[in-house]
Amino acid sequence: PPLAVPVPPPLETRWRDLYISWNSCFVSAEYADVPRFLAQVLTPAVLEAPASEYVLRRSLALYVHIWATVVRRQRASAAANARGWRAQLAPGDGVRPRSCWRSAKLLRAWGEHNAAEARLYEAELAAARASSFTYRVISPSWSRLPVSSNVVV
Repeated sequence: PPLAVPVPPPLETRWRDLYISWNSCFVSAEYADVPRFLAQVLTPAVLEAPASEYVLRRSLALYVHIWATVVRRQRASAAANARGWRAQLAPGDGVRPRSCWRSAKLLRAWGEHNAAEARLYEAELAAARASSFTYRVISPSWSRLPVSSNVVV
């Protein structure tokens, strides 16, 4: 049996690419240890997933990343407490980054690009919806089915 039922988003390849770009920009802006956070988005098992499996694989990778981050932070905090230098740790992670990976100019341009791509995606989605078939759900008429008194429910 399948691990999960795939529920692909509309225009799935386009959506996946936009999500990867948006999420990569977000973690680049929010976290000092960007390479560690980008690894869970850009790992081949997630990045090369078929679009219909992307959400499942991304969810699993995110779960593993969150678990590993919590464990890493707990260990760093315990080690710092044992040494008595807790005040010297960077907030949040417990490990000072070797360098800052952020670039305000790059993040601004990346965000503007993502916003423009999102508008294009919305336009493509609207066009796809307008040109798609309309399906009707036909409910069976249960009153026409034979009724048996021998049916055990």
